[in-house]
Amino acid sequence: MKKLTSPSGKPLHRGLVLGCSFGAALLLGACNGDSSQGGNLFDFTNEPNPVKTSQLSGTAAIGAAIRSGTVTARCSDGSSFVSTVRTASNGQWRGQVPSTGLPCVLTVSGGTPSITLRSYAREAGTVNISPLTDLALVGASGDVNGSWVPDTSQWPTVAEIETALNALIQALRDGGYTLPPGDPFTTPFQIGDAWDQVLDALQDAIEADSNIADYAALAALIKDGNYSSTPAAPNNNGGDNGDNGDNGDNGDNGDNGDNGDNGDNGDNGDNGDNGDNG
Repeated sequence: MKKLTSPSGKPLHRGLVLGCSFGAALLLGACNGDSSQGGNLFDFTNEPNPVKTSQLSGTAAIGAAIRSGTVTARCSDGSSFVSTVRTASNGQWRGQVPSTGLPCVLTVSGGTPSITLRSYAREAGTVNISPLTDLALVGASGDVNGSWVPDTSQWPTVAEIETALNALIQALRDGGYTLPPGDPFTTPFQIGDAWDQVLDALQDAIEADSNIADYAALAALIKDGNYSSTPAAPNNNGGDNGDNGDNGDNGDNGDNGDNGDNGDNGDNGDNGDNGDNG
């Protein structure tokens, strides 16, 4: 077998020859690397950095759960959910957005019942989507169609959203709704619990109010700042049969009525302690 020699005539060690050959093959492969592997074999600068995400989750409902609805996100940096998000049979949903994208505007659509509603996620965590969150955004933006959503410069500020939400909450309280503690945007709720009952009551009130055709008509009123047009809760105690009604405490038969304590037969009446026969 012929020995390998160096240019000076000295014999080369077999291991050295193999090592050099292997090294040359690696270098050649690196220079002519397979493009399907992402380029240079020894270039670690091209490895993508993993995107840090934040979880958003909540319930989409109008009283009844919004089932099989698609939830989309439009975040402040133009990003969205990293994968498709749909509501479950109980209206609950969850998804991941890039953490750098918050805050985000959320929209549910295409579900059953069929309705488009919006909400606003200031930070990771619970974010519900309901007529209450939608009406607050309608009031804050002055728009019922969400035309402001794609342009972040047109988004209402947090202060504007809070002002609109406070006005809506006050209108509901004035209308006789019983509101549980918490925030419609961020307080977790389930179908059938106290916050869901508020949504049920609002739907019933809209259907019972002859001046408001449907939810869209109410949203149009809120858009113009007419929060006082929010329909009163069904069986509101302020009605004809309530505390101040005809049969209430101050009504005809109430404590101050004709037969009440101060009435004709009351303590101060004709037969009362201070009356004609008192």
